[in-house]
Amino acid sequence: MDVDYQPNLIAFDGLRGIGAILITLGHFSTLWADGPFPMIGPDYLSAVTLFFVISGFTMVVVYDRGISPLEDWTSKKEFFKKRVGRLVPLYYLSLLIALPDLLLYNSSDIILPTVLLTVFWVQSLTGLIGTSWNGPLWTVSAFVFCYLLFPWLLHSLRKRSIKHLKIITTVTGLVSIVVTLGLIFYTKASLLMHLQVFFRIPQFVLGMCFGLLCKRQPFKNPTWIAETCFLIAILSQACAITICELFRSPDDFTRAYGYWFLYNYIIEFVCVFHQGLWLMALASPECKGLGFSILSHPVLQFLGKISFALYTIHWPCIQWIAFTIAGGVSYQAVPKDGGAWRFFHWWHYFPILGLLLLLATLVHYVVEAPSRRWIASK
Repeated sequence: MDVDYQPNLIAFDGLRGIGAILITLGHFSTLWADGPFPMIGPDYLSAVTLFFVISGFTMVVVYDRGISPLEDWTSKKEFFKKRVGRLVPLYYLSLLIALPDLLLYNSSDIILPTVLLTVFWVQSLTGLIGTSWNGPLWTVSAFVFCYLLFPWLLHSLRKRSIKHLKIITTVTGLVSIVVTLGLIFYTKASLLMHLQVFFRIPQFVLGMCFGLLCKRQPFKNPTWIAETCFLIAILSQACAITICELFRSPDDFTRAYGYWFLYNYIIEFVCVFHQGLWLMALASPECKGLGFSILSHPVLQFLGKISFALYTIHWPCIQWIAFTIAGGVSYQAVPKDGGAWRFFHWWHYFPILGLLLLLATLVHYVVEAPSRRWIASK
């Protein structure tokens, strides 16, 4: 069954907007001091997984058309040109914003390899050493590898039967879960940073498989499934916050962070199946309900539109704010209090988020959108 699901991708923008807000809140909360909310904030790592799953899903829905999509060089060239227009301008703009922190507050033996890895988009292969220059950009590096593989993955996957697609979906999801749990329980969790691209690609493939399944075997009761997934997502966030509140103490950030980190990484990779099912339900033309209505709201649609701009610039901007509050030194040079940098109170997030949204809107309309149109016209 081949159905045009393009109109229902509107709800995906709402998910992207929420994901970008959660990631911004999560990074900001590592620098705040107190308040009724936990010091580490909600589960934002699952939002990272969501971006990979939703990207694979969306790209399949958009490009799985015709007899042989993306199989000739002309169509591949056009595909890669669009990816360049989306990624390159904001990637290097955010690096420019973060450049002073890299040069002033990192040792010389870190600066050169960091610059080389980041400029050539390969920091997701090398771990923590490549994240000293706007660290969140490792995801963009991982996406580059996904995009490079996409035309050939699409060519292969669209030939598979529904049964084979379900098997591939199960295997790619389990790969992420097993590798993650193994690294957490039997090695150092920091090693996850050295393997990001290797278990992010399976998540991207899983999203592609769910997209193909959505077109061939759509749900009969999508609203019920979408509402259930929406409730699970809310409960997951509540559990993340509860864990922080139960195990933290005013003087021990590290202990709370350990429990929160463990919970988040487990949930992040277990949730790939939940996210894929949610996307399938939301993409159905018959999907309705409260969750769909919320995700389709114009405010969340707008947040989804500027989500990539917000993601790329939020961390260097937060660093600049912390730099100002710290009195002209890098926040990393200030001694931690109980394991956390204490610069902000929780209520500071709201004006700072407003500022970040304003800057992201400006970057989207002044840099991102015009550059994408210009590159597409070439």
